[in-house]
Amino acid sequence: MKPRNTGRPALLARHWLGLSALAAFVFSGCGAAYYGTAIGIIATQKEDDTDLSFPDAEPHAPVVPPLAVLDYGASPAQVTVTRQVAGVSTQVTGFEVRAVNFPSARGEARSNRDADINLFDGDRLVVRINGGAAQELGFGPADVASTGSAVAATLQAKLRALDATDPNIAGITVFFEEATRSYVVRTGLPSAQAEILFEPAAQAGDTVFTNQTSSATAARLGLGEANGGISLRGDEPLRVAVVNSGTDVLPGGAALRLYLSHDKSLDPAVDLCFDVLTLDASVSVGEARVFARRNGRSPPAPLIQSDITAGKYYVLFDLAVSPGEADPTDNLLAAGPVEVVQPVDDPQTPAVEVADALDFAPTSLVTPISLLVGNALSASVGVTNYGAAVGTGGQTVDIDLSFSADQTYEAPAAFQDPAGTQPGVRINPLDPNRAITVSLTAGGAGTPLSATATGDTIDVAYDPMGSDSVNDFISALNAAGSLVDAFHDGVGDPSAPGSFQALVTAIVGASLPTTAVAKDLFLATKRVTFPASAQQTTRFFSLSGPVRAGGILASRLPTKLIPFVRIRPTIAPPPVDPQNTRNDVREGKNYVRLYDPALATFDSDTGTLLPTVNADDFARLQFVSQSGINTSQIRQGQQRVFSFEIPAKGLSVDASQLLVLVRSDDFDPHVDLLSANGDYIAGSDDSDAGTAALIYVPVQAASGNRIFYVVVSTARLDEADLTSSDESFELTISVNAQESTDPALVKAVALGGLPRGVPARYANGAPRIHSHALVPLDMSAAKAEVFFVLPAAARVRFRSQPVFTIGVDAKLTGFIRGNATATDFPEQQVLDPSARGILYRPSGGGALDYFDLPAGVYTFSVEGVDQPPVGDPQTNLRLEIDAEFKPGG
Repeated sequence: MKPRNTGRPALLARHWLGLSALAAFVFSGCGAAYYGTAIGIIATQKEDDTDLSFPDAEPHAPVVPPLAVLDYGASPAQVTVTRQVAGVSTQVTGFEVRAVNFPSARGEARSNRDADINLFDGDRLVVRINGGAAQELGFGPADVASTGSAVAATLQAKLRALDATDPNIAGITVFFEEATRSYVVRTGLPSAQAEILFEPAAQAGDTVFTNQTSSATAARLGLGEANGGISLRGDEPLRVAVVNSGTDVLPGGAALRLYLSHDKSLDPAVDLCFDVLTLDASVSVGEARVFARRNGRSPPAPLIQSDITAGKYYVLFDLAVSPGEADPTDNLLAAGPVEVVQPVDDPQTPAVEVADALDFAPTSLVTPISLLVGNALSASVGVTNYGAAVGTGGQTVDIDLSFSADQTYEAPAAFQDPAGTQPGVRINPLDPNRAITVSLTAGGAGTPLSATATGDTIDVAYDPMGSDSVNDFISALNAAGSLVDAFHDGVGDPSAPGSFQALVTAIVGASLPTTAVAKDLFLATKRVTFPASAQQTTRFFSLSGPVRAGGILASRLPTKLIPFVRIRPTIAPPPVDPQNTRNDVREGKNYVRLYDPALATFDSDTGTLLPTVNADDFARLQFVSQSGINTSQIRQGQQRVFSFEIPAKGLSVDASQLLVLVRSDDFDPHVDLLSANGDYIAGSDDSDAGTAALIYVPVQAASGNRIFYVVVSTARLDEADLTSSDESFELTISVNAQESTDPALVKAVALGGLPRGVPARYANGAPRIHSHALVPLDMSAAKAEVFFVLPAAARVRFRSQPVFTIGVDAKLTGFIRGNATATDFPEQQVLDPSARGILYRPSGGGALDYFDLPAGVYTFSVEGVDQPPVGDPQTNLRLEIDAEFKPGG
C-alpha cells in the first residue's frame, strides 16, 4: 500500500450505546478487533533511557496449562506439618507433595522472523534433540529449495530420518509460517526431555560439532539462539512475562512466588505456595522478559495431600516488592482456572499403579453465568488427549453435565441398568443444599410399591415378584415429602408392567448398590467421537440440558450452583487400554445463578424473560451521539441486564462486530452476551487488560430482531468484593456495523496483550524484544483492524508492508482507564526509512516515529479507499507493532 492521509472522517463507522439516565461513553473511530492469542515467546525488550531511581516490575501475559498433577516422588513418604484447624494450630500427618507439575509439552524451536527461504547444495546444520548427542543434517543437490514451504519439508524429512524408530524424532513436524516468515520445528511427542537446539554448544559424548558451514546455514535460516531463534523446553509449560516500567533496573535474584489459590486474591496463610522462582536475569528499565518454571521443583515449605481441597484453583504470580518500588499493588497476577488432580499412582496404596495408555481430560467448561429454571444450560467442553495418539475412527466419549451446590463433584443419583437395555431413573434433589438418600428394600409377596420419607431419607419398599413399572417408581419417589425430582433416564419404556422389578434385578445382578444419594443435579449426557489425533490435541464439544421446570424448590430461588463436567470414554473390551480416571472431572469457569421464571423480568420488546428479579436490574441502552461512558452500580445478590440494538443498514441480514468492555475498581466483573431470545452467545471474565471483562464477537440479527443483551455480574462465587450497597462499574458497547456497500464485515484480528506478541527480527547479540507483534491483516473486505492491550505505558511504532499501489486510511483509538472519552491518536504515513513498508507516526509529531501511549486497550484500523486490494486476500497486509515500555508506566 502507499501512504494515505486524506483528512477525511473515519470510514469504519462505529456506533456506541448509552443509557439516558447514565453518563454516556462513546468511542468514535474505526473498527474493533479484540482478544485471542498470538504466537512466539521471547526473552526481553529494551528501553533506551534509564533514570536511576527505582524499579517497578509487574507480571503479565501468563501461560498456565489447565491441568496440574501432584507428584509424591518415586518413594512417597508421610510428613507431619502444622496447620490451622478451626483456628487452632494442629499437627497433621500426610503424604508429602514433592512437586506440583503441569503436563509436559512438545519441544519447539522457532527461527528468527523473516528467515531466508533458500537451501543450497553443501549446506549443513547441527541439531541436538531431547538432550541427546549432536547430529548432523547435510544437504545435497536434491535438497536445493527456494520457497519457505519447500525448505520446511526438506528439514522435516532430514530430521525424521535421523531415527525412524524413535517417535520423538520420527514424528517431528516442521512448517513455514507465512505471516512471520519463520520456521517452526516441534518434537514428535510431549515429554519432560523434549527440546530441539540448532547450533548447540558441545557437550560430553558429542562426535558431531558445529563449523563455519553449519553456522552460515543456521544464520541464513535464523535457526538457533545465536541467530535470534527461540527454543522452548517441554518441561517448562508455566511461563510469565515480567515488565519493568520503573526507572531503575530490577536486579536478578528477585523472588517470584507461585501459589495455588481458590480465588484470585492472595492470603499467604491459606493459599498454597508451591514454588519460589529466583529471577535468573535482571529486567532493565522498559524491559519485558519471560521467565519459565520447570516441572519437578519442590515447594519451599512442605505440602501434604490433604492440603489440596475440592474446587478449582488459580495460579498466583507474586513478584517480591523491590526497595523503593513506587507501586507495589501491581505485583500480583492471577491466572487460570486450573484443575489440580492426583497422580495415577495413589500414594495411599502399596501397589504401583501404571498410567493407562488413553488419557482424556476435560480442560475447559464454559457456560453462561445465569439461567431461568426450565431453560436449558448450554455448555462448551474442551477435551484434551494427554495419552496415546487416537487411532483411525476416533474414540467415543460420554460427556456428563451436572450442577452442584458446592465445589465437590458427586455423580448424580440414578438407578440404571448397566447393560443399557432396561428403563432407569435419575433422581435430583429439589433443594440443592440438601442431600437425600434413596434406599430400595425388597419386601414379601404382595408388598405394595411405596416410598416413605423420614428426614433426609426415602425408603422404597417393593415386591420383587411384582409388576410395577418404572413410572410407578418415579411417582412414588416424587410424592415422598417433596424431596426429590425423579424422572426417566430415556432408556426403554418406563410404563411397561414389571419394568421396575426388571431394573432392580439388573442392578442386583451386577452387584451395584441399591442405595443412591441425590446431591448433585443431572442436566445432560452426550456421546461424542474424539477424532483420530496426536497427543495433547484438544477438541471442543457442545451440549445442553434443561434445569427441569419445578426441579428446584421456588423458595430456594434465586440460587447459585456450580456446573461440572465428567467424561467417560467408552472403552472396548481387552486388549484395548483402559482410560485414566484421575482427571475426568472439571469444574466450570464460573458459577450459574438460577432464577424463578415466574419472577423474571419480561422484555416486551422481544417477548423474552430475562434473568433478573429486581425492578432496578434491567435497563435499555439507547444510541447516543456524544462521547461518554455508561456508569452503573451493582450490589450483592444482584446481576444487571442491559438491552441494545445493532444498527439497521438496509441489508437482508444486519450484522455487526461487537466489543463489550466492563471495568471496575470495586469488584471483579463477569459479562455475558445474550441473543434476543436470551440464548448465550459469549462470556468473559479476566483478560489481558487485567480484571476487565472483554467480549468481541460478530453477530447477526435473528429474524429481523436486532436486539441483544449484556449481563453483568461479579465473578466471585461468594460475592465478597461487593461489600457496599452499590459498587460501580463502567460498561462500553461498541457496535461496528456492516454497511450496505461493504462486501463483508471488517476483518478483525484479536491480538490481546503485546507481551504475547510474535518475535521481532534480531541481529546477533541484540536484546530479545518481547513486546513486539506481527499481525497479518486480511484486506479482502477492504477493511481490517487489530485489537491489542498495553499492560504499561509505552512508546509504540506501527509499520506495515508491502507497499501497495492503493491508498489506505488508518486510525488508532485508545480505550484508556479513567478517561471520560475514547482517545484518537491522529497519524500520518511515510515511507519506512528502510523502504520496505509504511511507517505510521503521530500527526504533527515532527521526526518522532512512535506514539507515546498510556496503558490501555487499543484498536488500529485500516481501510482501502482507492480500489480493492491486490494479491492474496488472506495475507496481503502485514502490520508490525513494536513497543518499548516507558519508565513510570
